[in-house]
Amino acid sequence: MARMIPSVMSLEPPNAAEAQVFNYLRTDSFTRDWTVLHSFDLVNLRSKTMGEIDFLILVPGLGCLCLEVKGCSIVTRKDGVWYYGEDQNPDTQGPFKQAAKAKFGLLEHLRSKNAELTDEILFTSAVLFVNSTGASREQYDEWHSWQMITCDSLYYERLGQDILKALREARNNLHQTFPGKPAFFPETKTPTPQQCEALANLLRPDFEIYADPWARFRIAEQEIRRYTEEQFEALDDIDTNARILFNGPAGTGKTLLALESARRGALSGRKILFLCFNKFLGKWLKQHAEPLGESVVIRTLHEHMHSLCDGFHITQEQSESQKFWEEDLPKMALKKIRKEHMAQQLILDEAQDILSHRTYLEFLEKSLCGGLEQGEWRFFGDFDHQGIYNDGKEKLSLCKFIKKNNGFLHQLRNNCRNPHGISEFSQNMVRMNPGYRKILRDIPYWSEPEVLYYKDAEDELQKLESLLNQLVEKDGFFWEHIKVISRHGNGHSAAARLAESKNWKERLAPYDQCGLKQTGYCSIHAFKGLEAPVVIVTDIHSGSLDKHRELLYVASTRALQKLFILAHESEKEGFASLRYQVPPPADVEGKSPPGGTEIH
Repeated sequence: MARMIPSVMSLEPPNAAEAQVFNYLRTDSFTRDWTVLHSFDLVNLRSKTMGEIDFLILVPGLGCLCLEVKGCSIVTRKDGVWYYGEDQNPDTQGPFKQAAKAKFGLLEHLRSKNAELTDEILFTSAVLFVNSTGASREQYDEWHSWQMITCDSLYYERLGQDILKALREARNNLHQTFPGKPAFFPETKTPTPQQCEALANLLRPDFEIYADPWARFRIAEQEIRRYTEEQFEALDDIDTNARILFNGPAGTGKTLLALESARRGALSGRKILFLCFNKFLGKWLKQHAEPLGESVVIRTLHEHMHSLCDGFHITQEQSESQKFWEEDLPKMALKKIRKEHMAQQLILDEAQDILSHRTYLEFLEKSLCGGLEQGEWRFFGDFDHQGIYNDGKEKLSLCKFIKKNNGFLHQLRNNCRNPHGISEFSQNMVRMNPGYRKILRDIPYWSEPEVLYYKDAEDELQKLESLLNQLVEKDGFFWEHIKVISRHGNGHSAAARLAESKNWKERLAPYDQCGLKQTGYCSIHAFKGLEAPVVIVTDIHSGSLDKHRELLYVASTRALQKLFILAHESEKEGFASLRYQVPPPADVEGKSPPGGTEIH
């Protein structure tokens, strides 16, 4: 059984032929110690350096094969031009040249990373015609006979053997052509298992990327992200552990991994229940996971509980009662759970807001086939610094929880969301220890957070107004790039007060109501789990820094590029204590970077 990278095919594979080859390579007994990398989602739109490689097969002791897969039932070649199926558009390059071009592109790409490794290993290419016996042809003038693998290989279940044959024939051929090169000697046993692992590690970021599922429906706005080395380890743990809890500070990619976990669960045919705590995050998750289909149910925890209770009307008095949400509603929902409501896999984002409550745990226990001790779950949370809904409750003991429920704990420590200055500022906010292991986003010095001090409420509105205009008119941001979040709810925040003025009614709107060309505003609590290019935090006064460090940490870590904090002058001393030393960036066109992070 080969090690497949990624371990699952896309929800919408390029064609059924590739899915068939994927499943065969994964299960064939001849592939037991192989590593197979395959094209995935939108990777070829991100990088053209290697061309398109359907499957890259690393076989210890023999070599590396770039396998091009053709799935049409009729392939013809006439006068040097190729035709596939009923498509009459000619292909002057042909599949063998395409595979060879991909191989040479791969070698060039690898040499830039580790030339010594590529010099020691045989690389070759072949074409697999999944549904045909190959092309009608005048002669083999562009390929060797062993480079053509036909449908007979799959029909007679000998694909693994034919790939081994192709690699052996390639070695013999290359040894005759280059008799002095050790990599092609018949007795050479490269790549070694260690070299296969090194190659896989070098290439994995090019083959396995995060492609937002929704991107398939908005091709012009594709969002593609490279996984980090730490996240690759997390994906491997997702594949090998039935019960796993991911703990990491803000910005370490937990929501991204949760979505990928749901995608993999959906591909395996499981019934997935994906819960979070925040309403706005739940809405965002539903939108981005819609292509996963009906097998993945995404809701907020309370929305799911309410759905089980026949959708009874929640009164105003109940909606304002913490006891109702934490005790009454969970107990009502527990009585309504039936077998058909139970999930085969449970995924939690913002798990720190859910697992600390006994009644929530009881509800989850009954919602999962096998319960928490025997069922399959993936939980994602920041149990150290983002428990802002726990109201002084004792933090969950991760060790006890993991031990009780036969789980596995995976720590995430690399910040892949916030630039360096914002990351440092945020971790100093909560005195994070240990801090981030790495801060991966390298953005110019202007990403340093800025604190603007105001004298009174009127001065705060003036500074907010000036800042918004500056960001749009001078810095080039769009209104929708900016989010204003407050320690207060919408009725009492600075943004809400500014929105009441005549000049700002069209520019500012509550977050759940804002559209294009509008800046949304809401509370920090409501925006938890989300992010924006520019975040402005307002209404920091009356000892907010000392009393609400975790809340401000949550707010600060929402910013992808720029962070601004509007704080009362009385908070100067507190923010001064958060100062940190950042290596000065290089001058840009002779200009020195701005010194300090305060604007008075």
